Amino acid sequence: MRVVSTPSEETRRPLRFSRDLLVLVSLGWIAVVAAVYYRQLWTLLAGGPDVWAIPELGQSLRHTGLPFAGEAARRAAAATASAAVLLSAMLGAGRLLDRWLTPVGLAPSERAVVWFANGACAWSLALLALAAAGLYRPAVVGVALGIASVVAVVWALRCLRPNDVAAAARAAWRSGEGARAWQLAAAAASAMAFIGALAPEIEYDALYYHLNGPRRWLAAGGPVDDVTQYIALYPFGWELLFGGVLTLDGAPAAALLHWAALVAGGVTAGAIGVRALGVESRWLTAALYVTAPTVLWEGTTAYVDLALALHGGIGAGALWMSVRDSDRRWLWLAGVNLGMACATKHLGLVIAAIAIGLYIARAVRAGTTHASVGATHASPGGLLLICALTLAIPSPWYVRAWAASGNPVFPDLYAVFGAEPPERWDDAAERGLGRYKARFGRERTPWNVATLPWDATMHASRYGGTLGPFPVLLVPAVIAVISRNRAARWLTAGVLLYAAVWASPISSYQMRFMVPWWLMAAPLAAGAAEALLRAAQAPWLRLVTAATLGVLLFVNLPPFTPLHEGDRSGWTGWLTHVVYRPPIEVVAGGISRDHYLRDHVRSYGAWMHLNEHADPGARVLTFFGGDHFYAERERLWSEAVVARPVTWGATIDQVDGQEVLARLRALGITHLMAPPVRHQSAEQRALVTLQEDTLRRAFEPIYEDYWVAVYRLRTGSEALESDQR
Repeated sequence: MRVVSTPSEETRRPLRFSRDLLVLVSLGWIAVVAAVYYRQLWTLLAGGPDVWAIPELGQSLRHTGLPFAGEAARRAAAATASAAVLLSAMLGAGRLLDRWLTPVGLAPSERAVVWFANGACAWSLALLALAAAGLYRPAVVGVALGIASVVAVVWALRCLRPNDVAAAARAAWRSGEGARAWQLAAAAASAMAFIGALAPEIEYDALYYHLNGPRRWLAAGGPVDDVTQYIALYPFGWELLFGGVLTLDGAPAAALLHWAALVAGGVTAGAIGVRALGVESRWLTAALYVTAPTVLWEGTTAYVDLALALHGGIGAGALWMSVRDSDRRWLWLAGVNLGMACATKHLGLVIAAIAIGLYIARAVRAGTTHASVGATHASPGGLLLICALTLAIPSPWYVRAWAASGNPVFPDLYAVFGAEPPERWDDAAERGLGRYKARFGRERTPWNVATLPWDATMHASRYGGTLGPFPVLLVPAVIAVISRNRAARWLTAGVLLYAAVWASPISSYQMRFMVPWWLMAAPLAAGAAEALLRAAQAPWLRLVTAATLGVLLFVNLPPFTPLHEGDRSGWTGWLTHVVYRPPIEVVAGGISRDHYLRDHVRSYGAWMHLNEHADPGARVLTFFGGDHFYAERERLWSEAVVARPVTWGATIDQVDGQEVLARLRALGITHLMAPPVRHQSAEQRALVTLQEDTLRRAFEPIYEDYWVAVYRLRTGSEALESDQR
């Protein structure tokens, strides 16, 4: 008889010891990274108890009370109801497409997210069709959304089984080993982002074009191409959806729609972790994604990076599943969402190229290694379907940009395609945009690129935001996961390719551009965290590991944001694109909407004055940006190509005042909005238009506050009388 030996206790202990030792080494790395990353913590501790306090949530309410509670409640109710109308219409459209675009076997939460994403694409295309027909108007859009919402709600109520919904919710809440801490972190992040989304919009790009663009389209009934605004030819796939809620309410409803993309992105990241990497807890992946400070901030505002990440993540995940599952709907789902990513932002082209490239490589490998797996989808027909959908859905936007400017991705790749007409863009404007992009990160030397992951984490203020310490914290554990998991290697290839594009000269080192990257990298981080928890054999070590990860997740949340500002010193080293604390004071009614906007948008008060007192035909030359949504008079930005002859191209050593005044009148300028003399930069003080003599002779001051001065350009006779006096 053959005797099969079994390991004794003595032979088991070294293995257990080695695993615990590896966990201890990983915890040591985590401790070192955290000590460097949270170096502000040591400054606070050294400062003594007087500086230890973390800002309270809603602390201002103790001083103000709730004098504007009614206004705040009405605003929140209107925003929530308006967002709910569009969300129900989107979900209804997505459900209508269920037969063609929703693969079988999805969890309830995954199915809802697929409906949401597919519905966003369907409504974006429908609204674009209305715009092409000149019918993108508030009445038409509002009625269409209202009818679709009612139909979707009635349909859902007829098919809804409350017991099934409750059971699915309980199963989701209980899913995953040790999920409670991850659930609480994800729920807290989502709740704080929701509060932020209910506040009046104050973020630069949201006011510049994510909201102002669709507002102008609604006023015109269709596309608006303003050659003075280089963003006019951007893809507006999600902006058209924002326009839908603008017809019902306003900016907070649009921010709530983007907040829904935050939650959906967390579900998508969790699904990728479970389906591709075998992560046990969806909640851990979701928590890693939504608590990242810049990701959380995105959920408070009407930007589109979360929408881009959602569509890109669904598209890439569906391509992965299409090689493993013969259901052809994975291909349709992938093509539609990669196409919608491209219709949301130019960066979607990068996501689609990487996803399709890796899909081809993986499908071919699967077809040659296992003839029964992936053979259908590796065929030219399957690839053609994906590429056709990916290109067809965003094609109206890129064709429009090409027809108007000669550049399908204007203003990107200006060196390749150029731009037309000359007043839209030129070499000087390209250099100006390049200088703006160069403000982020460091020079792209070989050493700086090689150390970019560490620098972007530890010196986040250089990159306009932070994803927290987790991208670096779990690197050793991620390497271990990659060495044992083939799916992790494919996913790692994708995130490395995306990071390489971000690090290249064609990109900008803005951290918010890494939000799609983090949706794909968070599942890797979750797999690494679970690998650490499984490797820890000693109960106390497993508890320490779980507690460390849980604490670091919660420290990602506001109001702990100051701890992430490693380079903060006085007025330098501040983080942008993060939430310091949810704006409870305005959401609850401690202060009014007007008060909040005057505090956060410098030129808001000036525009309110012009909206009320200036002639409807006024045209304002302004040195301020990021306030467009609140301006009801035509504006010409000082950075526009056509404005340069009266701004940066009109310095005191180049032209005289009379010539500049003639140029101002030729441009139809009636008002000037500029910083008061005390706040002007050295470059501004050199401009003829802002010289005290020019202002005194040719302009009449009509408004001034701490940050902004507004002048009315005198007519020729008024200027002559001023000279005589």
